[in-house]
Amino acid sequence: MILIGITGTNGKTTSSFLLYKYFIYNKIPVTLIGSNGIFINDNYEENINTTPGIDIIYDVLKRSYEKNIKYIIMEVSSHAIKQYRIFGLSFKIKAITNITLDHMDFHKCFKDYEKTKLIFLKKGNVIINSDIIQAKKDLSQIKNAPNHNKFMLILMAGLSAFFFSFMFGGSVKESITAFFIGMILRVELIFLDRFNLNSFILSIINGALISILCALVIMLGFVPATITVMTAVLMQVVPGMAIVNAIRDLIAGDLIAGTARIMDAFMVASGLSVGSVCGVLLFSHVVA
Repeated sequence: MILIGITGTNGKTTSSFLLYKYFIYNKIPVTLIGSNGIFINDNYEENINTTPGIDIIYDVLKRSYEKNIKYIIMEVSSHAIKQYRIFGLSFKIKAITNITLDHMDFHKCFKDYEKTKLIFLKKGNVIINSDIIQAKKDLSQIKNAPNHNKFMLILMAGLSAFFFSFMFGGSVKESITAFFIGMILRVELIFLDRFNLNSFILSIINGALISILCALVIMLGFVPATITVMTAVLMQVVPGMAIVNAIRDLIAGDLIAGTARIMDAFMVASGLSVGSVCGVLLFSHVVA
């Protein structure tokens, strides 16, 4: 079997479907897996995701093989590459239509999105759209663009914790405390960003830092309790977006992606919990 994989931000569906129609017009047995559905020759099956789960892909390949279909055309999304939905597949031909700024809800940054695409294109026969030359120029401009002002990031983190504290019914003192702890947390995140730490380890560090600082302000007598403060600051690092995206994927029927996102959110939440407990124990031990 010859696997043809087409990736890119835009144009995957059009390119793959036109190629599929070319095979059909010339009466060449072919299978298409993509956004328009799954077509095994002329037989249509519904497909929820651009690139379905690996179990569905292998089932389609098995049935295609049984029908002596030699050519398989597949749209390959960045989600599929990142989540190993195409693991074990050997693509004879790979094509990329373009790369533009998209899917930032899933990828941490544009660099991660670009890197994911390049992982797919690393080996094999690759067809590159001439527009990619312009895309590379755009990527260079994005790469060299100035980053967000770190002082503003720190200030906004403090303000978000301040207003979260107010929203949760905190006093002025508690909100001010949350403001400063929120800024310290952001400074820590900016510092640790260069080390590319595992999200679970980073969550443990975040939880420990927050609990230690909250215990410290109680000991100094600035506030009598810090439940509101701690909750307000934790709102910056809880995996809310990951949980929302997980629910969305599960509703859409993408059980593998949804489960993976839920597990990722669970690991982050667990890390925050473990870190908070460790922070309190460490602080108690040092003070004692």
